[in-house]
Amino acid sequence: MPIQIGNTGETIGTATFTRTLQGDGTERIAMTLDVTGSGRTLDEVHVCVGADPFTGRIPPGRCRFGVTGLSGTTFTRDLDLGTEYVGRRVCLQPHLEVRSTDGRSTDTGYAGWVSGKPFFGSLCFESVGTEVPLGATGVLGLSALLAAGLGVVALGRRRTGAPFAR
Repeated sequence: MPIQIGNTGETIGTATFTRTLQGDGTERIAMTLDVTGSGRTLDEVHVCVGADPFTGRIPPGRCRFGVTGLSGTTFTRDLDLGTEYVGRRVCLQPHLEVRSTDGRSTDTGYAGWVSGKPFFGSLCFESVGTEVPLGATGVLGLSALLAAGLGVVALGRRRTGAPFAR
């Protein structure tokens, strides 16, 4: 996906995102932003997260994820979404501040650039599934739940008399 800046949407790099469901039932999005060869470096990256597509620019300080003081041309980060979006669509607004390598200018850019006044970013990812892989802890937890359920059934069969008072 392109990274674009300014009102004209000039492409200055690429962004990749990979959404995965973790063994513990949480989700992550692996994000890589690359502006190598554009004559620019990354100053800041902020990523807002929501369930619906973004329809305007969100101030970077209100975004869930943010890193300032960058100086390279490539930025990689795992965004920990927790369980909030498991089984649901998740939308991102990846905002970048980039500086020319000569230090004379800065620009605002987005992955998922959308034209407008002001321009902004929005991209959405559908669910990767709701089935949680069972790791060692999951198997033990499921075993304990089944054992407890069987114990209740066994206790219920030992009782005598009317099962429910009327």
